[in-house]
Amino acid sequence: MEGQAGMRLLRRWSLFFWVCVLCATATCTRPVPGQLPEKGTAIGQAESPALAAPAATSAPVPSPSPAYPGIYTGTPTPNPTPAGRSNGTGLESYVVQPGETLGLIAAAFGCTVEEITAANGLPNPDNIRAGQTLVIPVTATRTGPALKLIPDSELVYGPACIHFDLADFVAGQGGYLAGYAEEVEGRLLTGAESVQLVSQRFSVGPRVLLALLELRSGWVTQPQPTAGTLVYPLGHVQEHYEGLFRQLSWAAVRLNEGY
Repeated sequence: MEGQAGMRLLRRWSLFFWVCVLCATATCTRPVPGQLPEKGTAIGQAESPALAAPAATSAPVPSPSPAYPGIYTGTPTPNPTPAGRSNGTGLESYVVQPGETLGLIAAAFGCTVEEITAANGLPNPDNIRAGQTLVIPVTATRTGPALKLIPDSELVYGPACIHFDLADFVAGQGGYLAGYAEEVEGRLLTGAESVQLVSQRFSVGPRVLLALLELRSGWVTQPQPTAGTLVYPLGHVQEHYEGLFRQLSWAAVRLNEGY
């Protein structure tokens, strides 16, 4: 009896073994001969369709705004009526300085080119010479306040000065400033370099400094300004303020105080 029971138990285990083998074989997929399964794909598992990578979309880059072109298009404040014209009538004589034009003289005296031309009988208003005496009509047709307004963009050393080539402008005017040089803080600087240094140090526009220099001494356009302007080109006569750099530094401080 024990022998028969052992045989029946053995047959049951054998049957159970073969059932497991058949089940395992049915769930497996035989690979095609000569073809290896792809990496990462399990045998008997259906391949999932490849997902296309989304196209990289770059964010639009905004175009940079151009820098301030440095061109002022406003209307300047009219020049004040020159001193000595309380009655507003009569004539006045003026000696033309080197480098001056009739338009510059008219603007300085508050009249027009046509008025000066008519008063002097000039056949050609563009043909005047240094040393020539002109009769200036005292009756001013162009008067303005004593206050001179300067645009902030011109007074402050900022974006408006980006496109202004100071050295090239000074050289192109051909005045005394173009050949001027002085020692500043142990360095020999040209006239343009002195103006540039003052502009950067005091944050004042170089065009404003050049305009003041031309107004007070004519250094920008006149090759031979008057001897009295060579030491104090801006007219501020004081000890320790000799030379272009110190004169411009003094003017820059006054401009900043007013600003």
